[in-house]
Amino acid sequence: MFDDPNAGLGMVYAAAAQNRRVAQEVAQTAEQNANIAHAWKAEAERLAAKVAELERALVVEKAHAGGLDASLRVFIEKSPTSPARADSGRRDRKGAVKTISRIAYESAFDRIALAGGITRPTEHRAD
Repeated sequence: MFDDPNAGLGMVYAAAAQNRRVAQEVAQTAEQNANIAHAWKAEAERLAAKVAELERALVVEKAHAGGLDASLRVFIEKSPTSPARADSGRRDRKGAVKTISRIAYESAFDRIALAGGITRPTEHRAD
């Protein structure tokens, strides 16, 4: 090996070729990582937009519920003899009367909550 003055040069060329291959692999890996990062960023942006959309929908539903509640309160105040205010025969945990309208509310709440995947609706509404 040391008898040939060009032998060392061949090793240098081989090492340089190996370095070029390693550099190319590193560049390919860096490009793949950049593509993955771009995809994750796009997914994060899509999810952020979906969260914003759902938050707006929730505000609309809260506003709707608030409007219905206000309407019901006016109805109750102006209609003291309405059958909707009649005793349903049921009581809440404290023993207070549950009106017919309260039973209707609970029934609808529970049905909609169950359909939406909430397995125990009573844990999410007042008794």
